[in-house]
Amino acid sequence: MPRISVVIITYNEERNIERCLLSVQEVADEILVVDSYSTDRTEEICKRYNVRFVQHVFEGYIEQKNWATLQARYDHVLFLDADEALSDALRQSIMQVKTNWTHDGYTFNRLTNYCGHWIRHTSWYPSRKLRLYDRRKGQWDGINPHDQFVMSEGSTIQHLQGDLLHYSYYTIEQHLQQINNFTEIIAGSYYRKGLRPVFLWHVVFHPIWRFFRDYFIKLGFLDGFYGFVISVNGAYEVYLKYLKIYHRIRTERRQSPFRLCFYWDSDEWSIAAESLFAYMVGLQQKGVELSLVAPAGSSILKKAKSAQMNYFPITSSGKKIMPAFFSAWRFISYLKNYRVAAIVTDEADKISFITRCARWAEVPHIIIQRTDYIGTVPANSVRHYYRYRVNGTIIDSDIKFYTYLINHYEWIIHQKTDNQSASVTVNNTTMADYILVNNNEEI
Repeated sequence: MPRISVVIITYNEERNIERCLLSVQEVADEILVVDSYSTDRTEEICKRYNVRFVQHVFEGYIEQKNWATLQARYDHVLFLDADEALSDALRQSIMQVKTNWTHDGYTFNRLTNYCGHWIRHTSWYPSRKLRLYDRRKGQWDGINPHDQFVMSEGSTIQHLQGDLLHYSYYTIEQHLQQINNFTEIIAGSYYRKGLRPVFLWHVVFHPIWRFFRDYFIKLGFLDGFYGFVISVNGAYEVYLKYLKIYHRIRTERRQSPFRLCFYWDSDEWSIAAESLFAYMVGLQQKGVELSLVAPAGSSILKKAKSAQMNYFPITSSGKKIMPAFFSAWRFISYLKNYRVAAIVTDEADKISFITRCARWAEVPHIIIQRTDYIGTVPANSVRHYYRYRVNGTIIDSDIKFYTYLINHYEWIIHQKTDNQSASVTVNNTTMADYILVNNNEEI
């Protein structure tokens, strides 16, 4: 007959720990409590029972559970959280396993008590947990705080009858606080693993789907009021988790170097293209981070590539291959990933497309060459899409245009979202040579 170590991790669990300890007395050959330096009566309560009480700094749920498992005297481990307890049926199942251990791990369902009510639907039940295992055949893994014991390849698992009773939250407020804490942890875990959520799907639609699944498909409505609360809070948890990841990504972009993006929509090499490329080289030599968006195979794109500039190939307006939606999606993704501070262009017929993409990519500044755009449809597009979003600069000559970029690159970066006028002087000229469109002004 194998000996079983019951392992429990705790932190300020005076409300739950005694119930947990009493439920395992019959099956445990050792009870090990690994505590993260509780400040309440957890230690005092544990010492009333035959418990080995060890304190260890909490380094994460997965890390703590792996460390605790290794401290057990016996290889066969029953792992519980302090707010869990064995039901009578599950206790009998474990006793039978103890007399005839035939598999490497054993699972059972967890039944949750929420605000005094047992929840038998939604995604909370049946929630199958693997908590009885041979520690030599696996380890705790997953993404904090959603850990799980993962068995080694070739291990055998059997499901046991009886429920693990989980006394989760005593109030809705406690649940919401835990959601905030857990989403902070899991957002950090997903972010470090490289997850990059798509805003529309993960932040908007995924929470809606989660509620629909839990409340309707998984019959949460049969649990009454608390079934509804759990379904709503589950959707809120999904929303908050991905929103926090998305916010971390935006913060990272703000802290990375700003760049200028030059938009060129011609395949041909011309005097204008030669002038643009020459100024780009000059800016690059001054240490300005820049990129070029131009048609694939165009002469200027080839030269940018040979000059080791960052570039992004597009389909020219005369060669429509993919739908506009996909072209826009690719351009928006590029603007976000490259963290563009300003789009520089003189493509009058593309202003509407550029402003739409820049809005979705949250590019705060557009610099447009020539003043003859004012009063035209492209200028109206700038006004419509950026009335409250962008500082737009329209410059009326090539010389002033590129001199402005060189002399005021820092201003573009640091003042890009401020709703205030700026004093700009280029070649001893005054503000009259430029039209600066602040956030709340119209062209």
